Amino acid sequence: MGADSENLDRSVTLGVSAIVGDSVVHFADPFHEETNQHCLRRLDPEFYHVSADALAPLATQDEGQAAACNLRLLYHHAVESLLALVCASLQAPHYVPGWLATYKTVELRGLVSRISRSQPISVAVRPNQPGWLGFVSMFAARMEPSPTAEDIEQNTLVFHQLARDINDSNMNREYASLKHGLRSSAGGAMLKFAPNDAHGKPIRDREVTLGGEPHGTSFFRYDVISRNPAIRACSHHSLNWDPAVLVDRISWAATWFANVRAMALSMCDQSSHSVIFPDADACNGALRRGTTLPHSSHQYNVDITELKKLIASQGRVAAKTTWPPTQS
Repeated sequence: MGADSENLDRSVTLGVSAIVGDSVVHFADPFHEETNQHCLRRLDPEFYHVSADALAPLATQDEGQAAACNLRLLYHHAVESLLALVCASLQAPHYVPGWLATYKTVELRGLVSRISRSQPISVAVRPNQPGWLGFVSMFAARMEPSPTAEDIEQNTLVFHQLARDINDSNMNREYASLKHGLRSSAGGAMLKFAPNDAHGKPIRDREVTLGGEPHGTSFFRYDVISRNPAIRACSHHSLNWDPAVLVDRISWAATWFANVRAMALSMCDQSSHSVIFPDADACNGALRRGTTLPHSSHQYNVDITELKKLIASQGRVAAKTTWPPTQS
């Protein structure tokens, strides 16, 4: 017992501490420098480039809705991966794997939001300017020749766009619906208008399409509508998006994923690693409007008092129904 305690104390002593969000976490890893370099070298930005290139031509085909949804899922994944690596490189460049394995999504969104508003966060690496402009400029200062002011500004704008996306509640619900149980349906929503006939039915041959896209997702949300979290209201949401814009944004995110990885590696091994600064044209492609015609419909008109009675009665029934049956 004494020997085990001694080994545990020694392993903790030989670990490393890192900032994760607003907390300090100690990781018991006596080989933390090797672990950090191993993790950084295994991060593969090409995953996003190759996957997007494979899905893009399929998404534009007549039966390409499944490929388009996979492209949308890849975009969500790329945004979270990039912004998580950014925050890890700022808060814990000496132990990126610990940060990536420990952060919570709500922490990441909070950090990203604070960076966008130029509010302070705890860091181990401090750019010279606040916000996304400071982060982008930190890379620009290391490059020869230096990127143009327009390139720096455009890349800053794309970071702001991705930060808005990761904090958009409908996009987060869409992401969850795609990756957890495939709860969303594929295909864009169309806004159409048609006059009614004498019986109140729409006249289809006089139908006019006001807007929409062929690609998108539809999904349900169940939001808490009282102080009782057991009471949730159902609403239906649709998001339309353009696969071509997703490809541009994924490519941009993958390039910056490689850049941030290179910066973290250079801090580890004190060597230089190549960085590719996206030009204004690449940024303009990523800044095209990516989501159109968001639509929401609330499907509830409830009496909270009656709902509470229903929940109480059904709870009593559920308590008596188990599988396998309990022994009385």
